[in-house]
Amino acid sequence: MSTDATRFAVPTAAAALLLLAAAAMGALPPLRFAWATNLWQYLPAPLALGLAALAVALCWPPPRTELVRRLPAGVAGRLLPRTPAATAMLALAGAAVLWLVRERRMYGDSNILLYNAAAGSAFLFPDIGATFLFQLCQRTGAALGTSGQAVVQVAVALAGGATVAGFAGIARALAPDAGRALLLLLLVLGGGLARVLAGHVEVYAFVLLCAVAYFRTALDCLAGRRPVTHPALALGVGLWMHLSFSFLAPSLLLVVLLSCEGDTRARPGAVARAAAVAAAPIALFLLVMGALGHTAELAQALETLRRWSGLEPSPVGHEAFLRSPFAVSGAGTRYAILSAGHLKYLTNAFFLLSPPTLPILATFLVFAPRRFTGSRDVAFLGVSALFLVLYALIVRPVWGPYDWDLFSLTVLALATLAATLLVRFTPDPPLTELGVLLVCGTLLLVTIPFVAIGIAPAQPAGPFAYGVESTPGESPVDAFERILGPWL
Repeated sequence: MSTDATRFAVPTAAAALLLLAAAAMGALPPLRFAWATNLWQYLPAPLALGLAALAVALCWPPPRTELVRRLPAGVAGRLLPRTPAATAMLALAGAAVLWLVRERRMYGDSNILLYNAAAGSAFLFPDIGATFLFQLCQRTGAALGTSGQAVVQVAVALAGGATVAGFAGIARALAPDAGRALLLLLLVLGGGLARVLAGHVEVYAFVLLCAVAYFRTALDCLAGRRPVTHPALALGVGLWMHLSFSFLAPSLLLVVLLSCEGDTRARPGAVARAAAVAAAPIALFLLVMGALGHTAELAQALETLRRWSGLEPSPVGHEAFLRSPFAVSGAGTRYAILSAGHLKYLTNAFFLLSPPTLPILATFLVFAPRRFTGSRDVAFLGVSALFLVLYALIVRPVWGPYDWDLFSLTVLALATLAATLLVRFTPDPPLTELGVLLVCGTLLLVTIPFVAIGIAPAQPAGPFAYGVESTPGESPVDAFERILGPWL
């Protein structure tokens, strides 16, 4: 990064945190309906004021520099596991913490997923594997005499602990030392992605775990430590879990091509093998489902594919889940791609999931664009992020703010890319002080209040405190627009 960008990084971050703190307290009327920046307003007043005081103190140089000075030396080396046993301990400890702060309020698709699992559906399309796991959790709960939701939340917390432990290995592989690896880990998983892993009744904790497995095997392959079949298999399992993984196929192709860099004649065969391995998990699963007589689920998946492709008319419109490039804006969240409403939604969702990511990427795009292609692993992360951004552009957030987790996979890729660039190419100073600002600012603005809201919001400050209920004679769509219209 250039000297000018480095010199102004800390004061710019402090000024941004001060501005966001004002927005979080409701002092900036233009951001009144920015649903990702008003989280303090849901909290009890003493807690909100305490978080605000900490944020202001963090923006003042004397306490911030004193905090940096008091950071314990060597803590990163002790926290990040190096052995399988230490990794397992971190996964279990992380799962326990995530379960303790698990969400108690559910929005969007959470109840729908639990209902379909209880109704006996083997899986839903497009999140085939994840909804199959929901059904297994439901059956396990019935066998144990407890609710399916309780088992799902335990499974999500276990997946969350494994995700944290697995990503610690990725952080070590991407960062030049343990201290920067810990910073990378906290930057990526320290925001709203932590809520995804904290017993959140949705499919995305399982998706993120598969993404961690794919990223780790792909990075090992690029370093020459694994064959290409390993990341291909990891991508295949992720594809079975959720079809959003199909947007990571170009990054797998890049891995295969780079692994055959010295032997161009081997590339066609390597690509064919990787494609076959990646397709195997979902193909075998569907064959088994057919053999076991789950024809209704298979027919539903085929029907959904036909409707999405436009071969068959949809009773709710083709834009129920996907938006075409030339569609105009419609009711609710039927945004035209990159319209004002769409950009507002994406900005809020990305900020909620990982506040520092977009500013870091924008800074490197302006001041150090060549860093995006400077190494194999960064190029891999860049291709992954680029195609997942395409996914975020065309997938419709049907539930509005309640679909805040929809682009978790996209943000994981973007955040990993941004954090890697930051820890590799920012000198220290000011990296440690900047890292304290970014991590602590994220915890204060997003992580702490958002996890608390998931347990019990104290004030009806926005959509995360109430649901959508229709009045007599009112359609669900009309109720959605009446209640959430200002936030869309």
